[in-house]
Amino acid sequence: MKWVKQGRIFNPDKVLPEGISASLMPISKVIDDDKGVIRIYFSPRDLKNRSEVHFFDFDLKNYKILKLSEKDLIRHGKLGAFD
Repeated sequence: MKWVKQGRIFNPDKVLPEGISASLMPISKVIDDDKGVIRIYFSPRDLKNRSEVHFFDFDLKNYKILKLSEKDLIRHGKLGAFD
C-alpha cells in the first residue's frame, strides 16, 4: 500500500468544545479489516492541562468518521494521583 497524505481527518474541538491546548497520543487499532474501519484513541488536553482518553472510529474506504466516544474512557484521578 502506498502512503497518500490526506491532511486532518478529525477536529478534537468536537470533544472539548470549551477549548483544548492539544490532542495527544493518537493510537490506532483495526476494528474491521474487511470494511477498513479503525479505532483511534487520543487524549485531548483541556485548558487546565488535563488529559482524558477518547476515541473515534474511522472508515478508511469512505474517509469518514463513523462514531465518536460520547464520554471519556479514562477520567482524571484525584489531585496527586498518578492517573
